[in-house]
Amino acid sequence: LAVGRENEYKPISSYITYDFETVEASCNIQTEHTQITSTLHPISIASVIHGYTEENKIFYFDIRNGEDFVIQWLNALIADLPDGVHHVIGYNSAKFDINLLLPEISKHFTVNSLLGSASAFKQVVISRDEITLKFIDAMLYVSPGPLKQFIKDFGTEGCDEKGIFPYEAITMDNYNEVLSKSEPFTPEDFHSELNQSDISAKDY
Repeated sequence: LAVGRENEYKPISSYITYDFETVEASCNIQTEHTQITSTLHPISIASVIHGYTEENKIFYFDIRNGEDFVIQWLNALIADLPDGVHHVIGYNSAKFDINLLLPEISKHFTVNSLLGSASAFKQVVISRDEITLKFIDAMLYVSPGPLKQFIKDFGTEGCDEKGIFPYEAITMDNYNEVLSKSEPFTPEDFHSELNQSDISAKDY
């Protein structure tokens, strides 16, 4: 996935991971050939800085922090990193997550290079001051499979469980109320109209 400084081809021990969650917003847009009924909007981003100190450092920002929460996240990362090149690793991010980042990145950072295309970015390198962030997608370097299997193969013991996000319970209209409540989600909140499926009692 990454190499150390001075082009030494060996695994590095420090890196950053990140992942977006999005919500659907209804719309009614007619293009020449397509009817668009909804769009996806980023609602939160979670990130871990691993290997720089004895303990991992966790960052979480969501839309309640403000419309610029992505930039707030990047600023927090940079403030916590030493000068140099840092690898930011996503999973299945080449087609999706990086496209959520780019519009914000280009306003506040220098985009040094873009490898790939808008449908699959292989690598995006940005910088500000003496810090460079190199965004790469782990999925481009392994056999296709779900994130849970990747974590099992490459993660550490005890980190092989992925939570279930109640996508359809959170919308652009109710995100503040839902993200701020303290009581647990109900099983009904995990119902998927898209798949016409419900959460199992075991998963709940």
